[in-house]
Amino acid sequence: MKEEEKTRAEINMAKIPVSGDLPGLLFTVGTVLIFYWGVPALRYVFPAAIALGCGIAAVLHFVHHEDPGAKGPVKFLAIGPVEKPSGN
Repeated sequence: MKEEEKTRAEINMAKIPVSGDLPGLLFTVGTVLIFYWGVPALRYVFPAAIALGCGIAAVLHFVHHEDPGAKGPVKFLAIGPVEKPSGN
């Protein structure tokens, strides 16, 4: 293959740096709106996805609100006793 055929111009979303402040929020909202307007089928699913996401965020907020970090990010979902890792 020629060198021109090997390289492809693609946008890798994982390589775009987005911080957790206003530019990150604008990037996220803009991306959601582009998909919302570009894929008409999402217009039917979008309200349910927003409601479900807000519900999960509320549950996670109240579960971790009392003692943040004590249970770990998802260890409250574990069934049965959860062992703490030993500090070896």
